[in-house]
Amino acid sequence: MYRTRNTFFGHRNSAYYTVIQNYQFDAFISYEEDNTRFILDDVIPRLETENVSLCLHQRDFLPGNEISDNIIHAIQSSRKTVVILSNAFLKSKWCMYEFNMGRMESIYSRGEEFRLLL
Repeated sequence: MYRTRNTFFGHRNSAYYTVIQNYQFDAFISYEEDNTRFILDDVIPRLETENVSLCLHQRDFLPGNEISDNIIHAIQSSRKTVVILSNAFLKSKWCMYEFNMGRMESIYSRGEEFRLLL
């Protein structure tokens, strides 16, 4: 995880890590495929009718890009990362990667801003 973050971000000065005001999405929704029906039937309709723009891996990840690059881009371009926590989520290596990268982004890159919601 640290190696991926270091490879993607490199060694940049602290001026680079200023808070971005213009995010592409309001929230990146991190969930396991077993919860797709819940996401499609409940989460998306409730949030998007309130004019909340969501980033979902099924529709917003760029085909051909590495999964890890898509995840990092989704987290960085979203104001918040929302984790739909389930047993299946905890067993998935990519879901845990999303969770850990969201956690690290909120700790190291955004200062006092609370970015990860469970």
